Amino acid sequence: MEIVFDKKRLLPLLRDFHTITGLRVGVFDLACKEVAAYPVKLSGFCRLIRSRPEGLERCLSCDRAALELSGEKAPGEIHIYQCHAGLTEAAAPICNGEEILGFLMFGQMRRTSQPQGQCRKVIKDLSEMGIPADNLQSAFSSLPLADEEHILACARVLRACAVSVWLEDCIRLQCESLPRRAKQYITAHLDEPLSLERLCDALGTGKTMLCSQVKKQYGCTAGEMIRNARLDKARQLLERTDIPVCTLAEQVGIPDYNYFTRLFRKHTGETPTAYRRRLRRETQ
Repeated sequence: MEIVFDKKRLLPLLRDFHTITGLRVGVFDLACKEVAAYPVKLSGFCRLIRSRPEGLERCLSCDRAALELSGEKAPGEIHIYQCHAGLTEAAAPICNGEEILGFLMFGQMRRTSQPQGQCRKVIKDLSEMGIPADNLQSAFSSLPLADEEHILACARVLRACAVSVWLEDCIRLQCESLPRRAKQYITAHLDEPLSLERLCDALGTGKTMLCSQVKKQYGCTAGEMIRNARLDKARQLLERTDIPVCTLAEQVGIPDYNYFTRLFRKHTGETPTAYRRRLRRETQ
C-alpha cells in the first residue's frame, strides 16, 4: 500500500488553519518529510537557524523526534512540546482509524510564561553558530506570543484538522505502485507539457520519492520515462498512420519539429521520415 497526499485538497485546509491561528502548519509523511505547508515560507527566526548546517540538523532532528513521539500518543492526544530553540510547537497524527498515515504540525510560538533567562540562553546558544545575536533577537521577538489557553485551543483545532484530512480524502491509500501510476499519467497526457514537478503534484508525492521508485522499478529517471513514452508513441504513429511528422510531433508533446527530429534520430539512428519510409518498404 502506498500513501498518497492530495496537495490541492490539503492546501485550503492548511490555509484556513493559518487564517484562524496565525501559525504556520505543515503536513509530514511517515518519513518525517514535509509534504505541504502554509505559509510555504518559514518564519524569519527559523530561516536564520536553518541557514547554518548545524542549525538545520538541529531543526530536522527535533521535528523527527516530535513526530515519532506524536505517533506514540494515545488516539486523539496532541503532542505539545518546546523545540530546541525554545519555541512551542504541536504535532498530531493523521489516522484512518486503524493506522497512522502522516502528521500535522504547527509552530512556532513564544509562551507568555517563558522565563526571560531561558530566552537569553537560547539566543546565546544559537549565536555561537555564527548567527548575529541582534538578528536572532529581532526575529524571535516578532514570533506570535501565546498563553497556555491559546496554545491548547490551537492544538484542538490541529486535532480537528488531522481528522478532516482523512475524512475529506486529502490523504489516501493507493494499491497500485507509484511508478506505474506515473507511467499511466504520462501516457494520458503525452500531448501536454510534462515535468517532474507536474508529475509529483498530480500523483501527490515528492520528487525524491518518485525519482527513487521510478529508478528502482524501471531503471531510468522520471525525465527519461517521459522522453521514452513520447518516442514510443511517435514510433507507433509513424508505423500506423500517415500523419505529417510536424503534426505527429505536437501530438507526442514535442511541438518543436527540429528538436523532435534531432531527438528521434539520436535515439533511433534515423529521422522520423526515414524511419517511416524504411518500415513501408519492409512491409511491401
